[in-house]
Amino acid sequence: MEDHKHSSLSKRIFATLIDYIVVLTFFFLYIIKFGEPNENGSYTIYGLQNLIPLGFWFIYLIVFESIFEASIGHYILGLKVIKCDGGRIDLIDSILRHIIDPIDFLPIGIPAIICIENTPLHQRLGDLCAKTIVVKDVN
Repeated sequence: MEDHKHSSLSKRIFATLIDYIVVLTFFFLYIIKFGEPNENGSYTIYGLQNLIPLGFWFIYLIVFESIFEASIGHYILGLKVIKCDGGRIDLIDSILRHIIDPIDFLPIGIPAIICIENTPLHQRLGDLCAKTIVVKDVN
């Protein structure tokens, strides 16, 4: 663990913004393309169609992160996710990190920021749950 430097809060915020802009853009484009107009003037997807955006989220954030130790946003900003003991994360670790995203990032990331700023290893709630940390990628 000593070999790794903690990532800056601003880099983490921008990495997360990149990731969720990509995910939300996919969601909106998918719903507009394949959804059916509803009485509110927006679009709705039904049944198994709901699995496509969820699958994209899963592959984009969880699978990429478990294979490459970083989501695309984190990779672009030179960050990676590792276990607190310095080991590689796996699929379960990444699932644990991201299953907490709704709590961490709503409203506007305040819970994540408070947690990162007030924990010794600068962890958000998802990191605490998964026993992971985000560090600068020194490779």
